[in-house]
Amino acid sequence: MAEFPKIVKYVVPEITMSNPIYIYLLFDAHYFSSQCDVSLLKRTIREIADNPRAHVIIGGDFFDAILPSDRRFDFNILPKEALENLHDLKYMNTVMIKKAIELLKPIKDRVIVYITGNHEEVAAKRFYIDIAGEVGEALNFPVMGYHAYIILSFLRKNNNSTRGKLRIYAHHGWGYGRLPGSKINNLLKMSWDIDADIYISGHTHDYSIYRKLYLDNVGRSDNLIPRERIFIKVPGLRISWHSDQRETTFEERKGYHYPYVGVPKLIIRYSMHRHEYFVEVSP
Repeated sequence: MAEFPKIVKYVVPEITMSNPIYIYLLFDAHYFSSQCDVSLLKRTIREIADNPRAHVIIGGDFFDAILPSDRRFDFNILPKEALENLHDLKYMNTVMIKKAIELLKPIKDRVIVYITGNHEEVAAKRFYIDIAGEVGEALNFPVMGYHAYIILSFLRKNNNSTRGKLRIYAHHGWGYGRLPGSKINNLLKMSWDIDADIYISGHTHDYSIYRKLYLDNVGRSDNLIPRERIFIKVPGLRISWHSDQRETTFEERKGYHYPYVGVPKLIIRYSMHRHEYFVEVSP
């Protein structure tokens, strides 16, 4: 049987109940668009840079990257710099990539992985521009396709060995059902094929968390113990689907819901007494 190719092994410092680590879930930023909440994006990057125990998963659609030949293209949401250079797509993408590199440079050593989304994939297929790959290569962090299996290991106090692991399956996401049930069901279905502790996806600009207990005998052959799986639909940084102008946006015409805006984070603690990890999702 072939091995799963998209595994990221990432080692983080010793954690306790009083000294956790933080993993920010930065999905669907839609950067280089006037609809991106740039102030929140920059504030999030500063928070990560200022906290040595903070790390980040970039979950796709970091760039908006919708160019004139795309049916979703809308002049109303382009930043001023792009409007001034529509005649030169190569220049536009060079500027976009350069700005992203400058923006992410302070946290380049904290990026666990960058998985791509449909916006990066469309740019690669239609315009032959691997925008995610160029940013990852410049800043030396891993870039995967639509998904990645992340194995977090935790250093012991002596820093010579690791203790335990948490497994995170991150997928950019798919579909766009109107009701929350379909989106949660898509998350739950991930666990049919891939065994992990935490499942994360974005794409739909919703925010929901679902926790599910199951019984397992790992490490205790004579007992079944309850373990928890956490499923998270991650919001994005696109402020609105709607235009203030007479023209309508692609999302307005499709009747999409108003997007949830935010960057949640995992707060991971470890109990030495119970030999167990605790995961909080905030906000």
